[in-house]
Amino acid sequence: MKLDTLTLRYWQNFDLADGELEYLSEVLIEEESPLTVEDLALRLMEKRIRAEEAAWEDRKAKGLMYQPRETYSEGDRLVFSARGDAVGTVVGTRLGSNPQYGPFEVVQVRMEGEDTITEFASSFSDPHALNFIAMDEDEDFDLDDMPALGQKLYEKYDHYVTPVLLDRLTESPEFVNFGNAWFLKGFLVPIKQGDFNLAEAVLDLAGGFSRVEEIAKVLEMPGESSEAVQIFSINYALATDRQHRFEFAGTHGRTEWCLPAVAGSRPVRFRKTPKDISLDHVLDDVVEIVGDDGSAEETGGAVGRWSHVLTFYDWYWGHLPYNLGAARVFVQPLFEEQGCTRLQFLHPDSGDVFPVVLHYPGQRQSGWLGSAELRRFFDARELVPGTTIFVEGTDDSESEALYHINYYPAPATKLEMLDYEEGGQPVFRRMNVRCDVKEEMSLRRSRFSALETLRLLDEAQRRVTRSRLAAAFQRVGEKLLRGPGIVYRASLTDLFVATNIERPFPGTILRAIFEQRAYPCFYPDDEGFYVYDPSLSGEEVNKVRLTRDEALLDAGSSTV
Repeated sequence: MKLDTLTLRYWQNFDLADGELEYLSEVLIEEESPLTVEDLALRLMEKRIRAEEAAWEDRKAKGLMYQPRETYSEGDRLVFSARGDAVGTVVGTRLGSNPQYGPFEVVQVRMEGEDTITEFASSFSDPHALNFIAMDEDEDFDLDDMPALGQKLYEKYDHYVTPVLLDRLTESPEFVNFGNAWFLKGFLVPIKQGDFNLAEAVLDLAGGFSRVEEIAKVLEMPGESSEAVQIFSINYALATDRQHRFEFAGTHGRTEWCLPAVAGSRPVRFRKTPKDISLDHVLDDVVEIVGDDGSAEETGGAVGRWSHVLTFYDWYWGHLPYNLGAARVFVQPLFEEQGCTRLQFLHPDSGDVFPVVLHYPGQRQSGWLGSAELRRFFDARELVPGTTIFVEGTDDSESEALYHINYYPAPATKLEMLDYEEGGQPVFRRMNVRCDVKEEMSLRRSRFSALETLRLLDEAQRRVTRSRLAAAFQRVGEKLLRGPGIVYRASLTDLFVATNIERPFPGTILRAIFEQRAYPCFYPDDEGFYVYDPSLSGEEVNKVRLTRDEALLDAGSSTV
């Protein structure tokens, strides 16, 4: 048996037939569970195969399926698919003659219900539409194992079926989706206004974040609906809430929601909230994002390892940058517009587990992750700026968003390191340190004693790249007399350390400012040093042109 549904030709021309959306509706109702578009495509492919198999069996009961390439004898009963499976009996044969083709025969057939004889070609080896395409010799299709057969065909031809089905589902008012899961709008569990209020209360009591299963526990769900339908109904209702009170904060393997108003207002440390830190990540107008380098395709929550050297900003605020290395380890958002997700960090040596919120990059805003608990982890383990933090994925990263966090320990010592006084003035303190510290990335008094005498930049100055970079030169640079005035000279590493005190400043942007001569007052000097000439500060500014990865997902924030 050579079924047409087992061929490439069949699926290349795929389109939905009348009644097939209704069939998928019946599948969803029968299974009482939402299904992904991939699952629905698989069900539809299996239905097509079963239908053609049944048609073949019906034809076999009537007679032989007519194909021009086959040879027939007088008395054979033939079934003609091109004539709506009409049946006829061979009453004679003769040699055919046509100079355009090779040798062939002609069978004379009396069709049932007709008195006349009709002739058809047989033993016809030339290409013909009615000669069904045979399977490759290495194919092993078992029609008795439909799940395995359907899966095998889906893996081969789903790229022809799934996009067509997705378009039709999207166009239909009867189907609704949450992420990649689809269900029938008319069979959703009704979610009332009071249910929304209860959901808000659950999220508020949980600190702004909670799984949908916890929300479902406090809602009165009808007993006749399945748990899967109940969960889908809640997710769909929260996602389409007209007041936009809820924000999805889960992943492909974990459904979690948050209240942006609550989650964004809980202090990370002192008075600084996640909203304030996100504002620190907005790109200055001097940066222009150009092109698309396509590196985003390499991201995706793989079980891997990412390391990062803490800057002062990281350490002080319990913060880590979401750069390209981090994107390759952490779970990706389920929705394109998704703003955040909550992770769990586990320190294997102590067994401590604490939450960290990952804020994904936006249009002109780089991403970050952090929490008050992350800062407490830095304090409890006696970590300081210059510490190398590394995060590793686990087998539960996709389902539970669980990651290992660690560092390189070292014998206890005391170092004078930069800190803030309560009023915001920089000060050096003797700190207990139990970790390996990169000297060039640390803020010790022995290297940067001048920082203690400088006031911090005000809010407006911190938002302007030129002001922040000029302040960094003045804080850590060597003051020199050149020509008629004073200039400041510093290494790129020292500038990176200084610019990351009050606001995150990716190393790729810092380097590009010098390489692309964005500001005439900042320029390269001899032997790997850079200069700030205040006398040139009023000259025209050029845009720094970077790809999205360089600007928002740079290859390593501390790479300078």
